[in-house]
Amino acid sequence: LPELQQRPDLLIVLGDGKKIAVEYQCSPISPADLLARTQGYKRFGYEVWWICGMNYQPGSIKMTQSVYQFLNHSVALGSWIGILDTQAEEMAIHHHLKLGRDDRFHFVKTLIPLDELKFACLENLYRKGHLPGASDSVAKIYGKTASRKHMQAKDINLLRYRTDPEHRKFLLAVYLDRKDLYHLPALLFELPCRTLGIRTPAYIWRYYLLREFSNQETAKPLTKKYLLDWLSRCIRTNMIRTRVSMESDKELLWEPLLQFMMRLVEDGHAAAIGKEEWVLLSEPLNGNGEGHHSCFG
Repeated sequence: LPELQQRPDLLIVLGDGKKIAVEYQCSPISPADLLARTQGYKRFGYEVWWICGMNYQPGSIKMTQSVYQFLNHSVALGSWIGILDTQAEEMAIHHHLKLGRDDRFHFVKTLIPLDELKFACLENLYRKGHLPGASDSVAKIYGKTASRKHMQAKDINLLRYRTDPEHRKFLLAVYLDRKDLYHLPALLFELPCRTLGIRTPAYIWRYYLLREFSNQETAKPLTKKYLLDWLSRCIRTNMIRTRVSMESDKELLWEPLLQFMMRLVEDGHAAAIGKEEWVLLSEPLNGNGEGHHSCFG
């Protein structure tokens, strides 16, 4: 493609003129180069679908930035990545990826034989975020409420002695707010405390979010844009660290915020008033939420 000075592994031109570049990435590539190549395609009207080689499969290596940069997101599949196994002649879709307490990915794996990997299959996957022949069953299973686990009280107490700048800033905020770390609401400390897009421990950014928006005197509806703007400000001021940039993958950063808002609704602290729009009904940080350290198990 002379205008891009790039050569995609596969170029698909549809009947309506839509152009799709399919890239099969086996070798290492930096986040900056990946973003530049993706933006270059988009600038000239190309849609780009990244398929990764075996070096990027979530179960084979420690979770690094090299894996995070290729994650896709959809409502049906959550966070997912496509891995092409040329030896087994199949494409493995690792979907509903979550970061566990062991700091490794946990996921559901769906295999698609290459002889079934038609264009319609790839189009459903990359454009709509659906597996071949998928029904609502996956979404229903994924949305099922599971028993919730929390950090142990002793582990929460140990946070007082963390000396890294991120925790020192968090502990200072709790102190200046006249709060007691040990008596903060349990929902802040639900496991896992690590999320895919956001590197800062979840109990820290959850606290900052509630601290920012719980003032009933200035309360206003919370929308996706409003929450992402807040996250962007926190990133710029180094209050929150992320694994991806706002420019490269807003959806990966949005997922943990959405899950937390749904959690607040589930516990009666918030109400959904529209699609991706909520209003807070109570102030969990002020002690009118669920139980505190006695709930930790």
